[in-house]
Amino acid sequence: MQAIDHLTTVCCDLVVRPLGAEVLTDPSGRGQVIVPGNTFDDYLSFIRSRLARYGGSDITVMMALLRLVRSCVEVVGANADRLASLDRAATDLLDDAERTLPGPADLVAYRDAVEGVRSKITRVTV
Repeated sequence: MQAIDHLTTVCCDLVVRPLGAEVLTDPSGRGQVIVPGNTFDDYLSFIRSRLARYGGSDITVMMALLRLVRSCVEVVGANADRLASLDRAATDLLDDAERTLPGPADLVAYRDAVEGVRSKITRVTV
């Protein structure tokens, strides 16, 4: 749980930063070198997929991952690309939960929580 809390802090920092490939230019402004870099979606997908894979049967882990997404939504503002990544992550987490959570009551609670996050994303984009 502490690791997910720390990753939440990292993701909240990343969600507002420019990420991805960087083009280095010469003094005249011409592109010379492209330095590949991960996008926010890359980071979020990696974190979600690994932690949900190994902790997906634990409702506490899955709720913590959803809180990570919700926290990012709260700090990102109206960045449509990042909100789309966060919406995909929430949907993917629900898919993971439907495959891995053993308790029907946990799954119902998780569906409600995901719907709350997705509703928040919709309110931000409107």
